[in-house]
Amino acid sequence: MNSTTSWTCAVCGFSTSGKLAPVSCPVCAAPAEEFEYIKKNQEEVKSGNSETIVIIGGGIAALSAATEARRTSRDSSITILSKEKELIYYRLNLTRFVAGEISEKLLPINPEKWYRDNKIEIHLNSEVSDIDIQLKKLQCSGKSYTYSKLIIASGSHAFIPQIPGADKKNVTVLRTAEDARFIISRSGSGKHCVIIGGGILGLEIAGALAVKGAKVSLLEGYGHLLPRQLNEKASASLEKFACDLGIHIIKNASVQKIHGGANASEVELADGRKIPCSLIVIAAGVRPNTWFARTAGITVNNGIIVDDYMRTNISDVFAAGDCAEHRGVLYGIWSPAQIQGTIAGANAAGAVQTFTGVPRSNMLKVLGYDLFSIGQIQINDASTVELEEIGSDTYACFLCRDGYVTGAILCGDTSLSAAVKYAIEKKIRIESALDSGKSITALKALLAQSKA
Repeated sequence: MNSTTSWTCAVCGFSTSGKLAPVSCPVCAAPAEEFEYIKKNQEEVKSGNSETIVIIGGGIAALSAATEARRTSRDSSITILSKEKELIYYRLNLTRFVAGEISEKLLPINPEKWYRDNKIEIHLNSEVSDIDIQLKKLQCSGKSYTYSKLIIASGSHAFIPQIPGADKKNVTVLRTAEDARFIISRSGSGKHCVIIGGGILGLEIAGALAVKGAKVSLLEGYGHLLPRQLNEKASASLEKFACDLGIHIIKNASVQKIHGGANASEVELADGRKIPCSLIVIAAGVRPNTWFARTAGITVNNGIIVDDYMRTNISDVFAAGDCAEHRGVLYGIWSPAQIQGTIAGANAAGAVQTFTGVPRSNMLKVLGYDLFSIGQIQINDASTVELEEIGSDTYACFLCRDGYVTGAILCGDTSLSAAVKYAIEKKIRIESALDSGKSITALKALLAQSKA
């Protein structure tokens, strides 16, 4: 048996190996005490059972797949093909980089030496153009690679709506380190920046630019911020905080056109309002990178369809992360991508592990505002019990059904986030709290005790 030790952040799910927990989580900034120590025994693949594993992608799913494949098999050949120019980095920290909270040298997850030490080949600036599933070969930037097992962890790309003028030089997205450097070069104190999209990324970008002194306008097409993560009360609390930072928020905004010459100079809304700008960042969501999988004959719906083993319809081809659709769900967030990549890597190397899904959870960074959201956020039937607590700078809401917590929103104070996540994932029963007058105080105490 091969014994491995790791630490998992109880808040966001980030996992890392080592004798000690990190001082803080590099993804969500949770302190060391929120890390859980995990020791597990793994069966090594028998001698001679080695694979030629090729991994397409340059994100956490690809890195997790390579890491777990190497843990599972010492002899397999492992190659990562990434179209990015940089070593795999903390993509979620790009907004912190834009804000100036961290330097660019802190973005990479592992140094180049780590790949050499683990005998993992990584080829940067390498884009796959064709996969031949019959011959088990693929074409990538003029080179040919053969594989016995293939893992597609190609991630997603930023969605750009069909807005007239969106192709101007100072209109961009934030998906890569290169995008972040461009935004930094075009923003700064006194610059007029427009963010199209009021989701998590849009808010993080707005906060990052606001703290640098830019004049930021955030355009949200819905009636309140983060409609998929927050109810209206929580959104109002967040909106107040964002406005206090100097972010101008326009809700129910519909962009009609982007005006200017080679560079955009203003954004026109459907109601006729015009907003001046020197930089526009579009944060309108992402779409999975699946086209080469489709053309190869791999089954694709919204994403690449995978089973609980992260296998596609082709037995020797796996998929994980933003590009993978599991039981009808495209997660598009860090923690599931890391988990899926780990399982795909292990199985490609000869192990047998399964993924059965995880509850969606979200943390908001950069704005300096503590926010946590997980699971169900709206009452959808008479059996759901809602417990709320509204403070001057905090808001808490717990949704419970049939003796379990099914969802929660925490604003301003997220100290219970790990306990809530644990209670939902482990299905901790909380009837005693509900029986005591449906008290949120009793529920919070029970949650804290269950995680202790």
